[in-house]
Amino acid sequence: MKSDLVLEPNRWQPQSVTKSTGGVCDLIRKGDEESAKIFGDVAAMRSLFLDREGQLPEAKNIESPSRDPGRLINSRVLDPSNVPSPTGIFLHFHGGGLVAGRHDSSVHGPFLHANASGCRVVSVDYRLAPEDSYPSGVDLPVTVIGGELAHVSSAGAFLTMQVIFHLLGTYPTLDTVKALGLAYGCYTWSFLPSVFTIPDPVCLNPRKMSIFRGLAMTPAPTITTPTLRAVDSEFGALQAASATDTDPDSDPIYDSPLKHPVFSPLYRRFDYLESIASRLPVALFVAGTVDPLVDDTVLMSARWQMAQGRAVTRFVPGAPHAFAEVPIESGDCCVAYTKLVEKFLDEVLDEVLDQ
Repeated sequence: MKSDLVLEPNRWQPQSVTKSTGGVCDLIRKGDEESAKIFGDVAAMRSLFLDREGQLPEAKNIESPSRDPGRLINSRVLDPSNVPSPTGIFLHFHGGGLVAGRHDSSVHGPFLHANASGCRVVSVDYRLAPEDSYPSGVDLPVTVIGGELAHVSSAGAFLTMQVIFHLLGTYPTLDTVKALGLAYGCYTWSFLPSVFTIPDPVCLNPRKMSIFRGLAMTPAPTITTPTLRAVDSEFGALQAASATDTDPDSDPIYDSPLKHPVFSPLYRRFDYLESIASRLPVALFVAGTVDPLVDDTVLMSARWQMAQGRAVTRFVPGAPHAFAEVPIESGDCCVAYTKLVEKFLDEVLDEVLDQ
């Protein structure tokens, strides 16, 4: 019996990868070759980000108080050039695996978004490992957000996800974070299949991921239960124990410490609390199809939607990890990402202003 339902397979089309996107891969691959000998040398890795994009005259540096007495948070602030008054805050966390990167060396992309959306960009100088092993950097963005309308977007999508969970779990009425822009995030440090199965990884590979993990998550294998509880308490209603057992003295059991939600937000339960689900910001998840972290985007975006959160998920054909940080004129994938973020922000702002 012939079915009236015709299933059209969504086959992968290699020709959808443009020549210029391939050029972006080649550009990043060249950088990989130049940095291969120094990868793992923290000081040398960080030197790659010095003056990488130069300075923007419109940018200014500010300092904000942190939760630690006497310690200040540095941020780079850029106002849109085409509007008299910013309509919100575009909070930016730079990439670099929690080890490298700078808050003042990757501002050109966010500046384009600021002009397109009318938002003020605040790029945060959070603490880096191994000097300050994770999770010491999470408290900085929490302080910076304040009470203003914030559109949190980042190449540092891991940190973005941990910060939003912290905010939602500890501030029951928080609703000022209206959108998340999450580019190729790492949502579990135990690594998913795509880390090992991408046939031609660009920018990241299992060796590099292991080095980043070893530097950023140094205490994870030996961290004690009391320490885990203390850190997890920062997530309030989203503490791991409350999601798995009614006994407050019991602890969730994971086959690896790196799967604990303190380290891997993919393992945090957030679907069972209606108070959380109703306040999940609309999220834009983006990853390239040759990014070893693409599985992280697949699973995190699916879980977001299953928890009643709205999500837009896009996979850019042939794009590698870190493609969004390459200058927009380098290739089609960079242009596509910029347009996608700008359209997303426009729609979010229109919705917010209509409320």
